[in-house]
This record gives sequence, structure tokens and C-alpha cells, in this order.
Amino acid sequence: VITCLLIAVSGTGGGGSDPGATAGSASIDRLDGAALDCLYGESCLIRYKFTAADSAGDLVGNGQATWSVGGVKKTTSIAKQGDNEFDIGPYLSKGDNNVKLSISVDTGGSRNTITTKSWTVNAITLNVEWNYDDTTINKIDEPFQVKWIATGNAPYKAYITLDNYDTKETGLISQFGNLYTYTIPAETFLHGSHKIDLYLESEVNGKFLKTPTISYEAVFIDQEA
Repeated sequence: VITCLLIAVSGTGGGGSDPGATAGSASIDRLDGAALDCLYGESCLIRYKFTAADSAGDLVGNGQATWSVGGVKKTTSIAKQGDNEFDIGPYLSKGDNNVKLSISVDTGGSRNTITTKSWTVNAITLNVEWNYDDTTINKIDEPFQVKWIATGNAPYKAYITLDNYDTKETGLISQFGNLYTYTIPAETFLHGSHKIDLYLESEVNGKFLKTPTISYEAVFIDQEA
């Protein structure tokens, strides 16, 4: 007489499972898609649903979550049954990051069930360089040009404020690494010294990334005065 024992192999739907687990199943479902955009240095929440059950289909306890970025283990957390969120922001590098979540959970077998899921998280950056020679003498009857170089990886708007009250807003700009010129029409300034401020701002998922404000005093002359 030959007796066969059927053993269920667990760990489904997570992008990978432990072939040594011998009972039950576990899965991770993304709640916000596989690609996320966040601001570098800010909070960045990854939301997911975790489900784990034994071989009878009954839900089991919490899982142990391990988070890796770029193949390097960063930290651990508790994965509870149902919806979860985790702030991966402190562990991101600038630009694209491959984030992997691995959850180990006891589903009643001889070894824990392990299931995994990955995300691509883009940590947005934005910087501006504006080197203006404030010893330059400008003429009020000629246009004035504000020139800057932006570096980063998200479209931005530039805000130029004249004398603390008159703000010029550009449209959305996607040019990086090259000199960008914004022209202020002639006759905008009166004879004398005028304060000019510049900063850039990107909006990502309802959050705003703003560069530090750069300020210069520009001198204008009226040649007919």
C-alpha cells in the first residue's frame, strides 16, 4: 500500500514566494500602482494590502516586513492583515529607486511563507543657479533678462518678484541643464536700484518642492534724466 500526502505550497501573488513553505498562502497588493513620485527628503508613503491565510483559508497573524532600496536592506516593520502604509522617504536616494518589500508570515507550515512586491519610486529634486553681476548698469528703456540654470527631474514654474510686490510667474518648464531666459519688458523699472527675487517650484502629488530664493539688487538708469 502506497500512501501519498498532498502538501500545499504557499506564497502567492507577491512577485515571489519561499518554495520551502509548506502550508497556507500570502499576498501583497499595491494600492497606488507600481510607480510613485515623491519629493526627495520628504515623507513618501507606500500603501499596500497584505493578506495571509493558513491551509484552511483562515486569516493568520501579522507578518514581518523587510524593506530594501536598490538591493540593500534598509529597515523592518510590521505588516498587519489588510491595508498598510509605510514611509519609505527617509531611505530614498535622489532620482529613481527600486523599492522591494518582503513579508515573512507563519501560515502553519514547517517554514514561514515569504511573499514580495516591488515599486519604482522617483525622488524628485529641484535646484537653481542664477549668477547675476549686480555691478551691471541696466537701462530702463531696454528689456531686462533673468537667466538661470535649473537641475532636477520634475517640471517647474519660476517666480520672479520685483521690489517685493510684483511677481511674474512662468508657465510649466521642463528644460534642465541649459540656460533659460525670462525677459522683463523695457520701462518696467524706474531709475535707481531695484530688488529682484527668483525661486523655482515643482508640484508632485499635491506637494510642493521650492528652491531657496535668490535675491539681487539691479541698478537701472534713465539716460534722459
